[in-house]
Amino acid sequence: MTAPPNILYFTRTDPDVQEKGSEQRTHRIRAALASIGDVYTLIPVFDPSRERVDAERRIAWVCSERRGSWRWWKRNIVQRAFPGIQPVATFPLRRPREWEGIRFDAVVSRYITLTGYYQTWRWGPAFVDLDDTPWEILSTAAGTWPAKVLARAKAAVMRRWADGVFRQVRHVWVVRPDQTEQVRACPSVSVLPNLARPPEREPDPCGPQERFFLTVGVLDHPPNYRGIDAFLDRHWPAIAAAHPGWEYRIGGKNCPPALARKWSRIPGVRLLGWVDDLDDLYRRAHAVFAPIDSGSGSCIKVLEALIQARACLGPAFALRAVPSEDCTPANGLFPCETTADYLAALDRLRDDTSRHAIQTAARRYVLAHWSEKVFREEIRTTILSAIAPPGAGA
Repeated sequence: MTAPPNILYFTRTDPDVQEKGSEQRTHRIRAALASIGDVYTLIPVFDPSRERVDAERRIAWVCSERRGSWRWWKRNIVQRAFPGIQPVATFPLRRPREWEGIRFDAVVSRYITLTGYYQTWRWGPAFVDLDDTPWEILSTAAGTWPAKVLARAKAAVMRRWADGVFRQVRHVWVVRPDQTEQVRACPSVSVLPNLARPPEREPDPCGPQERFFLTVGVLDHPPNYRGIDAFLDRHWPAIAAAHPGWEYRIGGKNCPPALARKWSRIPGVRLLGWVDDLDDLYRRAHAVFAPIDSGSGSCIKVLEALIQARACLGPAFALRAVPSEDCTPANGLFPCETTADYLAALDRLRDDTSRHAIQTAARRYVLAHWSEKVFREEIRTTILSAIAPPGAGA
């Protein structure tokens, strides 16, 4: 009987922590890898005191560079000029003593930055989960035209750097079909879409709802807080005037203090901070706003709204994880670029019968098209076919 493959998994966070959407994806990938073979997770840290090995979970926190060292300063100088680029490490990352002698049949890394910096292909056949791309984040950022020109120039440099990394790896997963065009330097690319965390309790599309709209997201992530801030400036005054007495509630931790002060002064806006029971919050919300117009990857809050049986309103940029032809009220999605778009969508959601039908369709749609089973099978098939010995299965 063939022994299960050994898989090395490079991540930034403990794969059992699932507070953010990115952490939920990290957890899902590790779970999929565990269905294939024995997974060893390596998390780089920059403080020797944080080094440790969790033997039971096969997780190691390994110090790659000391903060304040000349190597650390060199890396940070480059990153200040080109956020997202990781220069090649000046010395190899050592493996934990407990893992000596283990041969890795596949090496999977979250994000291209870890792949490029640690040259993960030196450990074994390399696979990359691209997810967010730094060049997309730069090219979509708002600002004055000189800042935009500079950002796009930096994005072009990053693309050249990324092509060099892609040529070294076996396979790249992207989260949206249109991202495959960004990975032409790698001969093998496939889509591994993001999945929303399923609610712990079955949502009730026809249950009672309260007089508030909702946005949920980690608020130290620039695309989140910038999008919300722009929405409050451009659209909320007219929405509040059309819906007197209604609230816009914003859930998420680590809001920049200046924005927290600004938003708290806006009538009808309530900043909730960390929310312990998201299921209950979604259950009571009338509709969900996803006012995101910059960043990368896919806007997981859109899929989260649908799986919670709530209609989602937002610009086309926020809805890009969904095929454009599916972004319709029949699937619980309302593309909104202008204030008039938001007002028209909310008018359609006033009637209970119509809103309940839309919410039921929203949950049905996301469950039909975003499947945990398909997610795991994509990872399993890709890795096993790539590491199979020549002639296997012939």
